[in-house]
Amino acid sequence: MTDKKIFPKSLSILFSIFLPGLGQVFQRKYRSGFSFFIAFSTSFAVTLWYGKPVWFIIPAVIWAWNIWDVISLPKGKSLVIPLLLWLIMAYGIGGQVTEFDLKSLITNASRSKDMVAQMFKLDFVQPRAEKMEGYVDIQSPCSDFPPAADNESDGTRVYVVQTCANVGEVITVKGEGFWPNQLTTFYWQNPIGGKGMATEATSDASGNVTLEWKVLSIVHTTAPDPTIPQIHRIKVSQSRPIGGLELSAVGGYIVQGIYETLALAFLSTIIGAIFAIPFGFLAARNLMTANPVSAIIYLLVRSALNIVRSIEALIMAIIFVIIVGLGPFPGMIALTVHTTAALG
Repeated sequence: MTDKKIFPKSLSILFSIFLPGLGQVFQRKYRSGFSFFIAFSTSFAVTLWYGKPVWFIIPAVIWAWNIWDVISLPKGKSLVIPLLLWLIMAYGIGGQVTEFDLKSLITNASRSKDMVAQMFKLDFVQPRAEKMEGYVDIQSPCSDFPPAADNESDGTRVYVVQTCANVGEVITVKGEGFWPNQLTTFYWQNPIGGKGMATEATSDASGNVTLEWKVLSIVHTTAPDPTIPQIHRIKVSQSRPIGGLELSAVGGYIVQGIYETLALAFLSTIIGAIFAIPFGFLAARNLMTANPVSAIIYLLVRSALNIVRSIEALIMAIIFVIIVGLGPFPGMIALTVHTTAALG
């Protein structure tokens, strides 16, 4: 039995100069040759894409190491150095592309303090409180004949001395019939219900409260044309504790979310299981491969179920949101479809 032919080392060196890894292949060092080829080609391609000439040092060193490896055959050189160089290039270019800035992350971490504190704030419940509220509608910007900015409701009266408000002007908002000596919150609500401004004042001993308020341009951020007069609303609110605890707004959202999640899971599982029964029979190999027609049906149904199963439920939910709109319903449809495919 004769040994497999080995090319002369000088010829293998020329091959390695021409294409990294080729010399190792001709010397029957397939794993080494493949490793050098992948390391050089990927590092060269990434460096060429990134466009920074300094990084061409990495593929150049891998190319030179590949030649040295062929010269050192049959023992060869270790692949650790090319691997480390490739990792340095990958993480180095990756860090520059992603603009990695550890210093900024550390020095500016304090900016997120308030947000993080709110995330860990235990406000599932809050002290029970009674509220007294009033409001007044006001036109902004002013038209030639603005409506009166005066409103009475539930024993309170809120009015604005000026009949309308332009950006930059200071308006005088007055409230009557509120609780005396209580902190009072004023909200400016734009025509679509968003809060544009907010501030506070304290009512006097008679339950009257007065606020001098400068109108900021933020109140018109939702208007397609801020020069068109629109009706805004100024809400005035007081709150005082009456003892005991109640669900906060956050707590209410959490309870509602838990209920919706359980309802989605229950309904989608039940409905999906019912829909999966006929598909389960059609996708059963032992039942549907007796003749060519049923075998084709089996392949089609099984392929369709596999495709649907491979689609993330969240992606399907996004599609159904486009079809039926926002809310829990598109989520239930998506989970039902995914459950049907998983059980079928």
